[in-house]
Amino acid sequence: MAKDIDKSRSEFDGTGAQLFGSYIKWFLLCIITIGIYSLWLPIKIQQWKVKHTHF
Repeated sequence: MAKDIDKSRSEFDGTGAQLFGSYIKWFLLCIITIGIYSLWLPIKIQQWKVKHTHF
């Protein structure tokens, strides 16, 4: 999927399966750390989005 942002072309190459796998990993880390890891989840989700977006 390509999108124009500030007159430059960007492309996202992430898949739902990759995101689902990350969600499973993050969920298990939340259980192991008794919910403390959930404080980092918004940051991890944003990092995943940035990692799979190419300009």
